[in-house]
Parts: sequence; C-alpha cells; structure tokens
Amino acid sequence: MPELRKFPKGQIKRTSHFYGWVLIGVMFLLMGVSSFFTGEFNWRSLNLKGNDAYLFGAMLICVGLFFLIYLFFNAERSERDRVAFHQLENFTDLIDDHKTTFIIEQTCLPTHNGGALSVFYYKLEIYFKTKLKINICIRRRDEFEFLLWKIGPLRLFDVLTGNDYFDSKYRVKIENENLLNNVLNFETIKLLEKFDRDYPPIRNKNGVLTITDMSIRYAEGPYNEDQRLFDPHRGIIESLFNELMKIVYAIEQERK
Repeated sequence: MPELRKFPKGQIKRTSHFYGWVLIGVMFLLMGVSSFFTGEFNWRSLNLKGNDAYLFGAMLICVGLFFLIYLFFNAERSERDRVAFHQLENFTDLIDDHKTTFIIEQTCLPTHNGGALSVFYYKLEIYFKTKLKINICIRRRDEFEFLLWKIGPLRLFDVLTGNDYFDSKYRVKIENENLLNNVLNFETIKLLEKFDRDYPPIRNKNGVLTITDMSIRYAEGPYNEDQRLFDPHRGIIESLFNELMKIVYAIEQERK
C-alpha cells in the first residue's frame, strides 16, 4: 500500500506551549491531591484546614483533570492546524494481486430542524482474485438487527453456521446452503470473530463488514468534519487492510 506510506506514520507534534499548559494542569492536580488527603492547604497567604481544605483540594483536582483531558482530546484539532499536515486521500492499489480501494465518502444526513449535516464514511474494499461464483452475502448485523436476533425472529430466516457468537453478529444469505463451507470454514469464522471483537477498527463507530462473491467491504461512520481523517490514522488503516487480507486468504484457500 504505497499510498499509506507516502508520509511517515503520523505522530501528533506538540509545542512548548502545549507542554506548558500540561505542567500547569499537573501542578493543580498534585496540589489538589495533597490538600485532599492531608486536610491542609498552605500557599502564600491562603491557609485552609479540615473541610475547607478537602473541598478546595477536590476543586483543584477537577481543574487539573479538566486541563489535561482538554489538552489531549484537543490534540487532533491542533494537528490539523500544522503546516506539514497531510490528509489521506482516496486511493486504489494492489495488495498481492488483489485490487483494493480506500474511499472517504462524503454525504449529508438530515437534521431535526430540517437542515443537513455534512458527514463522511471510511470505506475499504478488497476484491477476490477470482469471483467466488457462489451467490452469497455475509453482513455484520447493526445494533437493531443484533437486538432482533437476541429476541428471536431473525433466527427463522437466516442461514446458521452453528457458531452462536458468529451467528449473533453476522447475517448469512446464500443461494445454495450446501456450498456454505466453501466460504465459511472454521478458520474464516474465527478470523471474523476476531475482527468483530476488535471493533471499532478505526475510530469509535461500529462499522459494517460485508462479504459477497466479488469482494470484502468495510464501512465505518458517520463522522463529522471535525473528525476528518489525518496522519495518526494512517497506520491504523494499514493494519485494518492487513486484517481483512487474512480473511480474503482464508476464503480463497478453502476454494483451491
């Protein structure tokens, strides 16, 4: 995946200004902890004891934690403001003779006030070397489908593999059930289980993994503009591609 290696794997570069505020946050935190556990606070003309020291210590702890949490969670926005910032773009590539695509798809979602919110999805797709020639669709259930599975109705319509965890998380549709083992062997199911337990692979949304006779696809989102892809995600996406390739290899190996 040359496109993923065009720039070094992203690391958030923090300035002396950032570390200065971190130092202030740590000082507040340490002073608060000391005051809270000793019941005394002495600094210049301010002398507190007992309940006053406990309350003041708790306040300092909250202020210190707020400083640190805000600084670290705001790091992505700071990264985007850097002059040397490089945003990953859509690309098509070959991995071991498998066509692969990566797309940041932008769309709009309706809002409650009748407007539209601009959002985007991460979409990855890896094509099999040759079409499976089996009319099949394996798709990860969303949260609503998973609830219906737990209640029971979906079990009447889906093809079941006998693996309870897999069947609860993935929906299988196939034209000829006798050919199911040509795609879902023991190794493939275990890899799909592992992939599911690693959720979410990129950021914090539950995505949808789909396997058809043509390819394996993964889509994750929606994310808003403030969460636009930037350097530190580069290595994560490369790892995701590699994990999906293991599933592709397992399916193709079974068909040989």
